[in-house]
Amino acid sequence: MKKYIVLKEFADKNNISKHYKPGDELPGEFGEDRLTNIVKLGLVKVEETETKPKAKAKDKTETEQ
Repeated sequence: MKKYIVLKEFADKNNISKHYKPGDELPGEFGEDRLTNIVKLGLVKVEETETKPKAKAKDKTETEQ
């Protein structure tokens, strides 16, 4: 899953009274094309979030036997 984090403050093109500030996470209402454009403009960055828990590492003693 992806999340989009604001890097530079900008106003929503559909509601210019709504401003997004650095560190904000964009809401899910943005379409994929719009998100792609905002990323290209350098206004937001994409962060991948893990959907599965990390596998537990085995003890060294378990793997050496």
